[in-house]
Amino acid sequence: MNAFQIKDIVKHFVGQANTASVPTIFKKWFGSYNTAILFSQILYWSDRTSNADGWFYKSYKDWERELFLSEKEARTAAEKLVEKGLIETAV
Repeated sequence: MNAFQIKDIVKHFVGQANTASVPTIFKKWFGSYNTAILFSQILYWSDRTSNADGWFYKSYKDWERELFLSEKEARTAAEKLVEKGLIETAV
């Protein structure tokens, strides 16, 4: 494998489609990267739903695949966001 092939492989994995950005202010605000990344992705998905109120469905398994957060990590982060009144959850 030559350097150009390696570069192409690396570019594939770090492209925009394979990233989740977290504004640093979210980390400062929440004190937790897990909460910050979950909030960032919730904002992302709520802008892309067909529901006018911003509701969308994600399971803990979905968050694990998307953000590499365990169910416990995602649940704890979501609870912090609910406590702050920033999100609502429904089953």
